[in-house]
Amino acid sequence: MIRPDHKKYLAFFDILGFEALYNEIGIEEIIIKYEEFISLVSKMEKEAGCCLVNAGGMQMSIMMSIPINYGYFSDTILFWVDADKAPTQVQLINLMEEVLCRSIELGMPLRGSLNAEVTHFDKEKGIFLGKSLICGARAESAQKWIGATLSNSYFSSGAAIDVEKVLPYNKHIKPDKKEFVTNFVIDFPKHWRKTRKEDLITEINRLNKKLEYSIIYENTIDFCRFSEDMENKKWWDTSDFDEIIHPFKRITN
Repeated sequence: MIRPDHKKYLAFFDILGFEALYNEIGIEEIIIKYEEFISLVSKMEKEAGCCLVNAGGMQMSIMMSIPINYGYFSDTILFWVDADKAPTQVQLINLMEEVLCRSIELGMPLRGSLNAEVTHFDKEKGIFLGKSLICGARAESAQKWIGATLSNSYFSSGAAIDVEKVLPYNKHIKPDKKEFVTNFVIDFPKHWRKTRKEDLITEINRLNKKLEYSIIYENTIDFCRFSEDMENKKWWDTSDFDEIIHPFKRITN
């Protein structure tokens, strides 16, 4: 039995055009690509595990372990952390931006959401239950692009966000499903520009092979350009910041 307050932060991703991809490359190749995503977890944990602390006026580096859990089934990939352990949602956002970039490189583009709800996941028993899955699926289906949006469940949780890793943006949201998401998205193009030499828009265009998915890639490219335009603009330093960001807790460097 789970506690009523057992909340998790959940990154919920679905693969775009999964059926066509399955027919094109087969299950074995898809599993290899899944494992590529999962390998990012241990890399992220190592990077996040090292932090600076002040002891007696001297700074020293210590290691701390904040595990990120994962699971995948069919065309859905999940990453989650316990909501009651340190600022784990910040680490999860760091993972999400890297996963989105890697998905483009792997030719397996993802669309997803960040959620915060009561959840019961037991990987050993294969049990995945909770409102976070419902919120995640609804938020994911409300979008038409490659990327990830913060869901209403995350918004209402009062969780912290690093304002330099998200942007206010809503042009990709389906008009009839606005109630499932917020106007905040993960700024993964910014992360790409910091960590890759290849041009992101060129890489996205290489994936745009089928007419029925063209609008998805066009919307993603529009966001890439918006992100680049906002690169040196501090959107949070506006007179209406409190109205825009409420009820999130602000984190800035």
